[in-house]
Amino acid sequence: LLNSSWRKPSIMVSSGACLHGPYVIFPIVTVLVATIMTWIATFSCHFFESTQYNTANEQEYSFDVGFWTVENFYWTRSSNNYITGSCVSWWVHASLRSSDVDAALEFGRIITLILSFFSLVAIAGTMFTMCAGIPRNLIQAAAIAFLLFGVFLLLSLTALASDKFCRDAVDCEMRKDAYLAIAGSVLWFVSAAATWFIPDANISHPDPVPVPANKAVVPPAPTNTAIIRTERMEQVTENGDGTRTKLTVVTVVRADGSKDVTETKETTTLPKVKKEVVEKIEEGQDGATVKVTTTTHYEDDGSKSIKVNREAMEAPETDDPPVEMT
Repeated sequence: LLNSSWRKPSIMVSSGACLHGPYVIFPIVTVLVATIMTWIATFSCHFFESTQYNTANEQEYSFDVGFWTVENFYWTRSSNNYITGSCVSWWVHASLRSSDVDAALEFGRIITLILSFFSLVAIAGTMFTMCAGIPRNLIQAAAIAFLLFGVFLLLSLTALASDKFCRDAVDCEMRKDAYLAIAGSVLWFVSAAATWFIPDANISHPDPVPVPANKAVVPPAPTNTAIIRTERMEQVTENGDGTRTKLTVVTVVRADGSKDVTETKETTTLPKVKKEVVEKIEEGQDGATVKVTTTTHYEDDGSKSIKVNREAMEAPETDDPPVEMT
């Protein structure tokens, strides 16, 4: 088998929030409403009103016509008038038959029936995007399909070109289902635009690394990361600006030979010392002179240390002769 580097578009299903964000809400609503309008315009009998003339009793009568249903009507002898009823199928109508459907109505039947089926598929697809990530090419294909839905629904208005029920009739007027078909077409166009601008799903599709068929994937061998020993070294340096820097280096040696080295620097300010020196000359009882030096050190924390030093001094030499005592 040959390896292929291309990757098919995949649909990612999420059990959490919507992968496309809140942008799918508006297309879902518009597709749902457009589908409802399409179904009503397809199967209701109020697409257009046809007015016919009966030459037998010389009376005009009007009834609503749809693609698959038609408004039931019948003539009563008692009232000498036509009475209209509810929508019924062409096959069970009291006065009309399915053979009365001409080419214009038959064309509208085909396109509206196809639209009704695929509109259900469109609802299922847009609902599915709430919990799945759809590739960009499928999103754009759905938008183009919604655009075509709108075009085909507008083509259903060709039913107004019916020979028997419009052109050869006394009068032919659009009814609410025809206006609903126009509004539904506009909604299909809006759904196409809203779907086209749905952002890509918030998922990643990493390309798999191709692996030769004859080469097995070998997992990496486990490494021994147990700590054998920890080394700690401290170095203190006194700077010339009155600060002290302490460098601490911790080295962790592991069983696989790897080392983790961590360095930490801590700088502190040296305390300032005040010194007071007091010198005093004292004379002892034996006539000797002593120099007393008192040194007091004051620390920043308020403490002090006192050091007293006594030093004997020699008597100064003079040129005066000694005094004789008698």
